[in-house]
Amino acid sequence: MKKPVITEGHTDIEIGYFAGLFDGEGSIGIKKTKQEDIYYYGLRIAIKMLHQETVFSIFKCFGGGFGTYKKENGYHPEDGKYMSSWYCNGADANEILKLITPHLCEKKEQAELALDYIKTFGCGKAGPHRTEIDKQMQELYYLMMRQLKVENKNTSDKIDDIDDDEE
Repeated sequence: MKKPVITEGHTDIEIGYFAGLFDGEGSIGIKKTKQEDIYYYGLRIAIKMLHQETVFSIFKCFGGGFGTYKKENGYHPEDGKYMSSWYCNGADANEILKLITPHLCEKKEQAELALDYIKTFGCGKAGPHRTEIDKQMQELYYLMMRQLKVENKNTSDKIDDIDDDEE
C-alpha cells in the first residue's frame, strides 16, 4: 500500500525518532537494473523489521510505501513471522532524506551521497538518452554507495568484536 510522502508538520521528536530508527534499521541504495542491455539507476530507501507496528507507524506518519512479506531464508528463524517494510523511491526518497539527514549518524554519509546523486541526475529513471559520461558517473555513484555500505558493515562487525571482548 502507498500514500503520498508527508514532510511537513512533524515535531522534532517525530523526526528524531524516525531518523534514529532509520539509522539503525534503514537502508539507502542506488538501485541498478538492466533492461534490454541498458542499465537504469534509481534511489531507494527502506526500513525492514519484524515489528509491524513500528514500521506501520512510520508509514502512517511519513507516508511512502508499506508491505509485509514472508522472508524465506531471511533474518529470522522459520517461525511464520512476516517482515514489514516501509520504503520510498526517487523523489519521495529524496524528500525524506532531506528531512532526516541532519539527524543521522551511522547513515549520514550514505544519505549525503544519495542527495548528491539526486541533485546531479534528478529523480527520474534516465535511460538510453544519457551521455556516456552520465552513464559512467551513475555507475560511480552506485559503486560508491556499495562501498559505504561495506564500510558501515565492517564498522558494525568491529563493534561486535569489541563487545565480545568485554564479556
